Amino acid sequence: MSDILNREYEVDQVAKGVNFFKGILRNMKVLIVLDDVEVRSHLHEIVGEKLDWFGYGSRIIVTTSIKSVLPEFISRGLVHVYGINVMNNDQALELFRKHALRRKLPNPAFDEIATGIINSVSGIPLLIKVIGSLWSRKVVEEWAALEELILQPDLDIEKIFAVSYEELSKEQREIFLDIACLPADVDGRIASFMWHNPNFPPFDGVDALHVMSLVKIGKNNELGMHKLLRKFGQQIIRKEDDLDPGTRGRLCNLELAWNTEKMEERDPLNFVAEDFKSMPNIRFLILDCAKVVGDFVNVFPNLKWLQWQGCTGDFEATNFHVEKLVILDLSRSKVTEDWEGWREIKMPQLKVLNLTGCADLLISPNLSSFPDLEILILERCSRLMKLDPSIRHLKRLTYLNLRFCDELNMLPIELGHMKALKELHIDGTSVQRIPVSMGYMEKLEIFSASNCLRLSHLPDSVCGLTALSVLSLENAKITQIPDSVEKLVKLQILSLKDCCWIRRAPESICNLGNSLEQLDITGTGISELPNSITCLGRLKVLKMDSCFIRELPSEIGNLVNLEELHASHCRSLKGAVPTAIKSLDRLRILRLGHSSISGIPLEIGSLSCLQTLDLLRCNEIQVLPELPSSLTCLHVSSERMETLPNLKDLVKLEEICLGDKDPKELICPSTWMEP
Repeated sequence: MSDILNREYEVDQVAKGVNFFKGILRNMKVLIVLDDVEVRSHLHEIVGEKLDWFGYGSRIIVTTSIKSVLPEFISRGLVHVYGINVMNNDQALELFRKHALRRKLPNPAFDEIATGIINSVSGIPLLIKVIGSLWSRKVVEEWAALEELILQPDLDIEKIFAVSYEELSKEQREIFLDIACLPADVDGRIASFMWHNPNFPPFDGVDALHVMSLVKIGKNNELGMHKLLRKFGQQIIRKEDDLDPGTRGRLCNLELAWNTEKMEERDPLNFVAEDFKSMPNIRFLILDCAKVVGDFVNVFPNLKWLQWQGCTGDFEATNFHVEKLVILDLSRSKVTEDWEGWREIKMPQLKVLNLTGCADLLISPNLSSFPDLEILILERCSRLMKLDPSIRHLKRLTYLNLRFCDELNMLPIELGHMKALKELHIDGTSVQRIPVSMGYMEKLEIFSASNCLRLSHLPDSVCGLTALSVLSLENAKITQIPDSVEKLVKLQILSLKDCCWIRRAPESICNLGNSLEQLDITGTGISELPNSITCLGRLKVLKMDSCFIRELPSEIGNLVNLEELHASHCRSLKGAVPTAIKSLDRLRILRLGHSSISGIPLEIGSLSCLQTLDLLRCNEIQVLPELPSSLTCLHVSSERMETLPNLKDLVKLEEICLGDKDPKELICPSTWMEP
């Protein structure tokens, strides 16, 4: 919610959270998705018992496998219930083939066997994928045994999972069990440090699990796992721990095995060293909101990941030496730059330090004790004003996140010493200028400075960022892009969205023709595209909504790889779309709505990949030519157009919009509150 409302709001109690929702959102039209609800009280705490905390038109979507969380809402007519159908046989067979055959040629007996398997698992997608992936690694001679296991009358899902699990190597099993315990959708780049083994690259293990459909990898490297697989993994861990508690390698504070007397003696979130001494193999530990005291000598010899979110500002432990620790997460803690833990906790191999939301930090801590640090996250440290000069010692740092550090108004010149840095994120800070020394970061690949409302200047030294692939300056105060941008020969994405002070695009942009794939000048003051823009032969996405462009380039056909062209709400855009558009045979999206475009050429009918065409409120258009049959989405309206073209050939059309009036204008006010 802090992201949406663009302000800090800490919810540490249920009652406080309820008041937050009721007070802040009462008059807002919201869409809330509550996924996998299992406890009725959770629903009440977020949406209330009467669904009256939100504005008119709000929608709440709940997914659940437990109908008992909804009956009171159903009985009062507040809920529409939608059952999820299982996959039909054709869909299920297609999914099974995808995972079972991969690059193999189908065996004549395959479809018959596959149909039996699909029926046996009732079309459940997870089981189809897991069994299919398992099948792909079997030779024909092994099919019968696997088929016999799956076609049993009372299929035991865990037996299927167990067969896949048994095929994993020792290293892969460890990774699977770790992911079953790690926070949902954890960043795989961070987690990989936990599995570092010079003889076994960690992503070889993760990729293997992904191929076997045991884990999911998101587009931003998030590691996910289906809840049934997570439950299966956690059961294995519990069984192993029960057999020999001293070997347990993963532990969160709610699982600490205290006896009844100890529970009565003290607050459950206070721990002493003795609580852990019987578990020397702990590798992953969650101590959220906990306080630890005592002598920790030799207590955590194998600890690699410590998640200690919400820890207190005082540190009373001694000899807290975690020599193998590579990941320390202190998010939303009360730590300061003078926190005693910086001196007392010995972690010479630290790779990841996460200080997200540590609002008491005014200056980043002295980092010279962590020479191997590769990832530093200071996001939402709302009072952070300065980075400690010791940051120059982080010669291996590859990722620095300073997003939404509101008070941070300058970057240190020491940034130039960080030769290994690949990603720098300063979005939402108060930074005014980029130090010239930044040009020395030869390995920097991503520089994101969106919503830096005071950033007014980009130095010419950016030409030294020869590895840069993403440059995002959305909503900054800069007035121009230096011509030296032409030196960024690997730049793929350039976003100047809402940089309203920029009046022209640099001519030198033509020299990015071998790299640039996305250009966004939406909301800028640019009124004319440079002639050189048609030299961008690799450009896939061109966005220029809500700017002052007067015409489309006559040679737009030279952008042969263009897939998306966005020019909606360009009030100054006039004339006809150039006939050269016929050369854009990869174009999928064309948005020209709310512009003064007056003509669409006949050649548009030849764009066989075009799926979305937006011509809403293009009031100068009098007639439309025949449109391509590939269209799935058509928005069109014009005050001067009397008839639409014949749409009978648009057999793929899924959405059509012939106006943009607010639907509420068509509804009698007295009926607004009716269901």
